Amino acid sequence: MKTLKHIFIHMVLLVIIVFTIGIVLGAFYTPVGESARQIVATSTSMTIVKSMSGDTFKFIMTIFIFNSIVAGILIMISGLKRISPYVKYIIYFELMYQMFAVSLLIGYATHIISIPLILASILPHGIIEVPVIILAAAYGVYLCQEVEEDIFTIIPKYIRWCVAPLLIAAIIEVLITPLVMSLI
Repeated sequence: MKTLKHIFIHMVLLVIIVFTIGIVLGAFYTPVGESARQIVATSTSMTIVKSMSGDTFKFIMTIFIFNSIVAGILIMISGLKRISPYVKYIIYFELMYQMFAVSLLIGYATHIISIPLILASILPHGIIEVPVIILAAAYGVYLCQEVEEDIFTIIPKYIRWCVAPLLIAAIIEVLITPLVMSLI
């Protein structure tokens, strides 16, 4: 049985590979990046975010709730392990899909804004957000093994490992990231 640490390291390496591929595709193959941008621009979550301009608290809570749901889904999918032993691959796929979409947009953004500005728009909150999402996925895969944890063990870990850091990341994304970007 693989440890949570082993699974997390494995997923970090996969995310690095996926990020690299996504950034390269987004930067050098414009139709892919443009398609990703259009999908995000017309998504329901983007419509909600646009409607909240000016309301900092709602903006923070929207980002926080969305990311918490993603992390929660990555963990809770493991509950389907009794149905199929391949459930862990759904978790891998969902994580890679999320990271690939973000990396395509980052790559595409290199056509529009400078690389320092791209980094300033991602790093302040991304340093917390990305590892937490990877950790949630790793925990989901860990639970897909022959690990028996009840809901009263899983929920406190989810709150400690995911919810609290994602709230901090959302606050940073709304309040600090724009300040860092304005310095560029």
